[in-house]
Amino acid sequence: MSKYIKIKKFYPDFSFDDLSLVKHRILSIDCPRFHFSHLSFCFKYLRRLLRQSTLYLKYKYLVRQKNSLSYLYQKNGVFPVRLKDSYITEFIDILKDDIADLYSSDNSTRKSSTSYDCAKVYTRKYSGQIINQIETRLKNGLLAIEVGSRFLSDYYLHSFTLHLSRPQDSHHYDISGDPEHISSLHQLHYDPDPLNIKLITYLSDVSDHRYGPFSYVPYNRYKIHFANRVSGAAMCGLTNFNDINTSLLYKLIPKPLHFFNIIGSLVGEHDINSSRFLSTLKSDEVFFYTDDFNSIFFDPQGFHRGGYCLDGKSRLNLQCIFKPL
Repeated sequence: MSKYIKIKKFYPDFSFDDLSLVKHRILSIDCPRFHFSHLSFCFKYLRRLLRQSTLYLKYKYLVRQKNSLSYLYQKNGVFPVRLKDSYITEFIDILKDDIADLYSSDNSTRKSSTSYDCAKVYTRKYSGQIINQIETRLKNGLLAIEVGSRFLSDYYLHSFTLHLSRPQDSHHYDISGDPEHISSLHQLHYDPDPLNIKLITYLSDVSDHRYGPFSYVPYNRYKIHFANRVSGAAMCGLTNFNDINTSLLYKLIPKPLHFFNIIGSLVGEHDINSSRFLSTLKSDEVFFYTDDFNSIFFDPQGFHRGGYCLDGKSRLNLQCIFKPL
């Protein structure tokens, strides 16, 4: 296989017609003819498209100017490390009360369809002291393994989520709606904000697939046309196939823009097997386990996902968002 999948004008061996699941959902909805009452929804998409275009142009600039993002880019988007166990212990000690609350809670703690079933979010506005404690220890941990001088010096910890993942979590199925019929790429996605660096730090054992390890597809395994990537990010939050406005939008915009940042949750096995682009994402996905690494820095513009916990296992981790200074 060549380093990059060869790109046609818009699609790398991939077209909207190959998305049988998406196509079926859209065609099954009886959409009225377009009229002026739908304009506001279309303008919402166009505003997002303009915003994402601006963000991606800025992203291209930051790749050249910001040492940390450039360093990730050189590593094909992902940089796994193993922090000393003492730092993981300190994280757990700082967050011990909230960790105890998560383990004693159930799925009723979920507040919206965009949140995890069992998690707590920390921001500088409401949890500044804890944010500073975690950031200091993270950067000290990087210095201890001799990468701190060239990494994260130009980024700051904006926020983080303490997340407990369990087999009964419902957020996995918000899009498919059916836990019995999900594809092998389900939840594989890239984020709509291209300026961040993210970090996953395991606070519990993730020694095999039953613990739902984090995974990432390195940059050099695929390539996405600029128009695809921007439109896919603009679609984020609009992918509701039971909504008439959404279906009308998909029918109105050109097919070359029918790309989705959450593409892994919108395809079936037939789509994956018949598309070189999708089958490459599946075959080249890299999983990270605590036997080798406990922290994974990554560019969220690459395809990634958190896995499913199985057989009664659970995974506790920090998900940190770093933004440029």
